Amino acid sequence: MPQLIVSVEGVEIKHVDLQKDCTTLGRSADNDIVFDNEVVSGHHCRFDLLGLAAVFVEDLHSTNGTYIDGKMVKRQLLHDGEVISIGNFRIKYRAASGRRDFVHTAMR
Repeated sequence: MPQLIVSVEGVEIKHVDLQKDCTTLGRSADNDIVFDNEVVSGHHCRFDLLGLAAVFVEDLHSTNGTYIDGKMVKRQLLHDGEVISIGNFRIKYRAASGRRDFVHTAMR
């Protein structure tokens, strides 16, 4: 299952498994992932899960933008290990890996 690993200043603060077709991130309480910080818009971005193989991040017209590798993005397919930046938040994307799941299961 794809996962987001959130950190601030190098300290991991949250792990989120992407289980829903659409997962929203923002400052407002009605988001799936809430960052209570002034640099984060009320509804900042969303993650669209297409099957188990593809996850897109889409900026929702945020004030401060959504960045990957220092470039502002509107909508972009995520690749394993990419880091999304929103203010001082860093969100590392981990793709689902059948091989890793197989190894984990085989070791039980």
